[in-house]
Amino acid sequence: MKKESFHLTKGSLYEILSLGERDSLLKTRGTFEGFASLGIEDIGLCIKMDKKHGKLAGKLRIIPLNVVLAIDVISAAPQKNEEKKDTTEYV
Repeated sequence: MKKESFHLTKGSLYEILSLGERDSLLKTRGTFEGFASLGIEDIGLCIKMDKKHGKLAGKLRIIPLNVVLAIDVISAAPQKNEEKKDTTEYV
């Protein structure tokens, strides 16, 4: 039986539950825009917040991976199969 892997895809709509300040939970809903490097070793999810966030709609929220508790897939954008081009140069 072949296992299918799942990847976060740019353009997908997700609802993310993460740790907020003082052990509160933070719910973020919006479109996945990619990943951000936070310092040397940390990575965060870049989410463009939707209209449910009121005045913050359209703003980008970066959520560090180490505080993510759950990710709900609201609608998944198709995954693009990017072929790696051979950039080898022969002299």
